[in-house]
Parts: sequence; C-alpha cells; structure tokens
Amino acid sequence: INKDYFVKDKKGGIFVARGWPGKSAMPNFLREEVRKWWGELYLRFYREYGVDGFKNDILWTDKNQVWVGSNSFRTVYVSSDSDFTDFTFSSPRVAGEGRLLTLDGTTKAINTLRENVVISSGRDDWYKVGFEQIDVSGTLSETFVVKKLKAGVGMGARSQDLCCQVGNYLAFINFNNELILLGDIENVENPHLQVISDQIKPDFDEADFTDGHIKAHKNRIYISAPSDDTVYINEVSQEVDGTMRRFWQPPQILPISKFAIISDELYGHSYRAPETYKLFDEDYTDDNGLPFKAVVAYAYRNYGDSQQLKQFDEWFTEGYISPNSTIKVKFYYDYAGSTQFVEKEIDGSDNSI
Repeated sequence: INKDYFVKDKKGGIFVARGWPGKSAMPNFLREEVRKWWGELYLRFYREYGVDGFKNDILWTDKNQVWVGSNSFRTVYVSSDSDFTDFTFSSPRVAGEGRLLTLDGTTKAINTLRENVVISSGRDDWYKVGFEQIDVSGTLSETFVVKKLKAGVGMGARSQDLCCQVGNYLAFINFNNELILLGDIENVENPHLQVISDQIKPDFDEADFTDGHIKAHKNRIYISAPSDDTVYINEVSQEVDGTMRRFWQPPQILPISKFAIISDELYGHSYRAPETYKLFDEDYTDDNGLPFKAVVAYAYRNYGDSQQLKQFDEWFTEGYISPNSTIKVKFYYDYAGSTQFVEKEIDGSDNSI
C-alpha cells in the first residue's frame, strides 16, 4: 500500500472488489514494478522451499491455496492455505496443509469449476479434485479426492491461456481445434462437454492457436489466434421467448496475444508490437493514425457468358460495421489487368443507410 501498488478508484482511493475471502484489493499489473513484485512473491517457494528443478508453467489460486503445474512434469504442487510458500504436508494430512499430486500426464491447465479444482493433463484427460475430511484415530484429517473425467481423445485443454471460466462453465480450446464448454462434472463417467464451434468448423480446423488466449467478457467469449492475426467471437443472446442462442460474430483481423479486462472494458495486447489497445471502443477510430486494412474478395458472376458486357448503376453491400468504421468498396474494370476502378464509401456513423 505504501508503494502505491494497487488499483485506484475514481476518487484516488484503493479500488476494493469482492473475492472469495471478502473485500480484496487488486494489484495494478499495468506497472512493471508491480508485476515484478508479484512475481517475486510467487517465486519465493521455488527459491526457498525445496522444489528445485521443477519447471513452473502454470499458477492457479483457489481458496487461498496456490496450485503449481508444469508442462514438463506430471506433478502438481498445492500450497498451505495459510502460507503460499509452504508445500509440505503430514501423513495423515492435516486440513489446510500442502499437497503433491501425480497425474498420468503433464499439466496443461488448472482452473476452478463451481466448487472443484479441475486439471487438464496431456492431450486427453481432465481431473476433478476435491477435499474429504476423515477421522484418523480421533484426529480430523483431510484427503484429496482425485477423479478422472471420461472425456475423449483430444479433449484436453491446449494450454492455461486457452481455458477460462464462463459463468458455471469452463470454456477451452482442445487438441481437436474445437471450442468446448465443460459444465456439470458430478457424474465423472458422463461429464457435460459441449462443442460450440461446429458452426465455423472449417475456420477452426485451419486456425493456429499457438500462443493464443481466451477470455469471457459480458455476453461474449473472445479467442485469439495470434499467428493468424485473427480473433474469434462467440456471443450469446436472449430471444423474445426467453431462450438463449449462441452465434458467431464475423472474425476480426486483430493480432492479439492476450486479453485483459480493466474497469469492465476489454483490452488486447498486440502479438506484433509492445502495445496494448482498448478493443471495440466506439470513440477509437484507428491505431496510431494507421487504419486497419481488411480485404474481402467476392466471386464474379458471369451468368454463363464470360464475354457478355456488364452494365450496372446500383450496387449492394452486406455485412457488419461499427459506428467508428468506414467501408471502402472498389469496383475494378478488366479485373485481371485492373485498368481502372470506381471507389465508393460507406460511413458506419451514417444512420440513413
């Protein structure tokens, strides 16, 4: 607090939100010194508490415990609920102590689904982890209950960054290049796994989600494919009769590597440059004065006669456009040689269109 490391509200005081333990302050990760301080806190256990050689790829917190996974090892470390640098435990284990889990594969993602921690391991597996209190010779002890979900081939999450909470579900990109919603896991033999990307399956099949990220914001799920400079958007809306409908927005040409929600606004960090943008802001028209360029190619209709002279005085364009955007339509004559063209503009702020 003395170093001003926490997010401020509009009045200059510390912004307070409600987390699972109650009122909580949020570190301001936009500042480099805060990121360094927070990282040092997490790394203390590595330097001081005897997990030498463990490659730390995944960090997750749940109910005041730190969960640490690795893409190189099958083990997952769980800290004490009173000291996140303490990963030791007794036998029998006392409630609140640390824990060591050994899975069938390396860890890909750790998250919380309702009251349980869930872990994606290898290409295919998901684990449901819970706690169970037992009496051992008059002493109250606590044991971990780990159950493997019956998922399917390639149904594991690709990475920690491609797995996020969406209400009472987890959304993740699996190794089959599908967007999955994981819901009810009470019945481990028949967990609720719903594929919601089939509507755009050809696009997803070709997408490269390497270094990608997924984020839920309001009624949308955003998925970035940075190598393709593409962001996919899945939206849910309520119909007049009260039913909910999911649909896909047109893919956005945006080279985003990471999403962030700041003051309930969506931001994206560039995959190509050390820059962060406020996304889909009606008051924002371009990137540092340079407009984003998108090209859409349409098939040329010749109606069976390639030599027929085409004449027209009207044209029709259909698509999605925001108020801060402009569509420029160019009509090329002698397309292959492109001897001349006519250019028209559609202004997104023109309500008469």
